[in-house]
Parts: sequence; C-alpha cells; structure tokens
Amino acid sequence: MVLCLGWSVCVWGCVPLAAQRAEPVVQTPAHRMFSLYQRSAQKQALKSSEVRDVAKSLDDPNQQIRLQALRLLEKSSGLSRTTLLSVGLDQRLQWIVWQDPYLPARRLGIQLLATLRLPAEESLRTLDDIRVRSSSAIDRTWAAAAMCALQGGAAVACRQLCDAMKDKQWIVRREAVRIQGLLGMTPSRCPSGVMGALGDAMIIVRYNAAFALGAIPAQSSPVVLQRLQRALLDLREPLLVTSAAYALCQKQRSQGCDLLLSLMQHQNAHIRLQASRAILRLQQRADRLLPEIERLLVHPEELVSVQAAYVLCKLGHCALPLDTLLRALRRSPKKTQTHAEIALQRLSLRAVPALLEVFLQADLALQQRILRILERMRWRAVAALPRLHAMIEQPPTKALLPSLKKTVEAILAKP
Repeated sequence: MVLCLGWSVCVWGCVPLAAQRAEPVVQTPAHRMFSLYQRSAQKQALKSSEVRDVAKSLDDPNQQIRLQALRLLEKSSGLSRTTLLSVGLDQRLQWIVWQDPYLPARRLGIQLLATLRLPAEESLRTLDDIRVRSSSAIDRTWAAAAMCALQGGAAVACRQLCDAMKDKQWIVRREAVRIQGLLGMTPSRCPSGVMGALGDAMIIVRYNAAFALGAIPAQSSPVVLQRLQRALLDLREPLLVTSAAYALCQKQRSQGCDLLLSLMQHQNAHIRLQASRAILRLQQRADRLLPEIERLLVHPEELVSVQAAYVLCKLGHCALPLDTLLRALRRSPKKTQTHAEIALQRLSLRAVPALLEVFLQADLALQQRILRILERMRWRAVAALPRLHAMIEQPPTKALLPSLKKTVEAILAKP
C-alpha cells in the first residue's frame, strides 16, 4: 500500500513524474546505498542538489537506505536552515520519528530534530507528542532529551530525563545517559548529571555514562575528573576502563590518552577493539596520537599492527596501513589473515581500490580471499563492479568465474 502524507511527498517512493525526469535514475538499492555512503565519507559539505537527493532517500521503502540517509544528515551539521527547509526535511523527519516502522531510524530522527536547525515549534510539538503518548519508555526518554536540548534545562522534559536515569529498567537508564552523550548536554535539574550513572549497578550503564561524560564539554569539573580517574582503577571492568580513558583523553588529560594507546596493545582482542573504537570517537583530537599509533604498525604482535592499521586508515591515513593489511593478507598466519580480512572489509570504500590493484598479481588463493572480502562488503563495494564485470567477461582463470559471479550478486543484493 502506498502511503501519502499531506506535504506533497509520498512516503514509499511516490515521487511526482517531473521529479522522476529531473533526477538521475539509480539502478538498484545497492547503488543508492553506496551513493549515500560515499557522500558520508567525503569531508566537504553537501551541495543543495545532494541535500535534495538525501531528503528523497528518507522516503525510500528500504529501511537501510532511510537509515543511511539519516546518518549522512547527522554528519552534515553545517547545513543551513534554509536549505533543509527547502527540501521539506522538517516534515519528513516528523513522519520518521513518529511513524517509521524501523526503530533505529526513529531514534536517529529524534536526535536530528534536536541538532538540526529546523522550526523549533513544530519539532517540539512532535517530540512532546512522543514524550506523552508513546508506548515505548525508550522513545519517551529520547523525546524528553531532545526537548530538554531544545528548551533548556528548566523544561519539564528535563525532569523526565532525570527520572529516566533512575528507572527500574537498566535499558532505559542506559539510553538516558547515551542520548545525553549524543546531544552533548545534560540537564541542570539532575543533581549529579551523567556522573551519577558511573555508580550504576549495571556495567553497560556505567560504560555509556563514561562515554557521555567525554562528549559533554560542560561535564569537566574536578569532581567529574576525579570520578573518571577512579573508574580507571576498576581492573575488574576493562571495558569501563576503556570508556573512562576515552573521556579523560577527550578532556585533554594525557593519562587517558596514554592508557588508550596501551589498551590497543592488550592481549585480549575485544579490549583492543574497544580501545580502537574509543580512539576513533576522538575524531580530530586523535590527531596527536597518530605518531604513536603509526609505531604500532611494526609491533611484534601482528594482530596489534593489523588493528593499528585499521585505526589509522579510518582516521584518513591509509597509504602505509593498507600496505600492512595487504601484507598480512598474503603471508601471515591464518588467524592474522582473518583479522586482516575483517579490517579490510570494515574499511570498505577506502580498501576497494587497493584490493583490485593487488588482485591481478595475486595467486588463486589470495584472489579467492579478496573476492570473499568484496562479497562481505556487499553494497559498500559497488565501486568494484566495473572491474568485476570485465573479469567475468574475461576471467583470469575458469576456476575463478563462479566466485566472481557470486561476489557481483552479493554486491547487488538488496541492502
């Protein structure tokens, strides 16, 4: 069934005929996903025509495409209010936050209502409706946080957000602190703010609270720093140590940065991964750590060098790290090869050109591994399709033809 709303946009892809003629046709959902994903990897601001295309993607029947479009808008905070309103983004977001059947899209839409420069009156009415009427305690909590961010600390919604941090359900408490970190604010009505959640009974709540403290500039008092430093001493909870170290590094405390670099060399792979994710969350603040991370590319433990290569490439420094990963893919022990495959798969857009360059000079076993990586990337490897189609027409070996066709099918599959 096609659902049409009152603002001249039909939600499930019902676009006026003139608009269909004006816009380039995207071949498949995989191509549309890749287009949005490619734009999100660009550092320059979106153009007006690109904003219009992204806004139309919010009407796509594919929930993954809608979510990818929202993620791109999340990274485009510099867009002008006039541009956003000209494409009807405010009305589209209001539909998403209240009626979208895909939960992650609804939550991200609520966050965007608080962070994008849209008409506050309409956003507040929508958020207040969710805060009062929604059957989901988490949706009510997110809406309350968004209203608190828009209205200031004296709003009634801020009291509701404070109460959510003391809710009986741990998942509500977790989301209450998480949304504050995403919005970069905590209500003044809460006696101890997010800091109080560092003493929660559930480790996942404490973990999210530490990350939130790092993301909220106002939470930098000596008391907060002392609580975070105390969390570093809880060796029974290494993941909490990781998030507390991130918060201290975010607040320009060398103790936290040094600890994150140390945790990247931990013998436990899961802790190394969490430390890497924490460093990536630092974004521009991670630049001062780059020389130390580059030294890890020649770490005696190959798994550490693979993880360091992944972090460096995600931070935009890909030349040497890709060489490290491709070298591990060629001649390392099986375990290291597997980790290198996973790292290259996650790097996707950044790794595709290097993988294709190596492909023709590789032996059959390495070619099979490269195709397996591209297959797992799925729509993120759309850029490889022209080369793969050419190989299908003239395969290097007949034994490789089934794998080539399987890879192309996986890339073009519905996201």
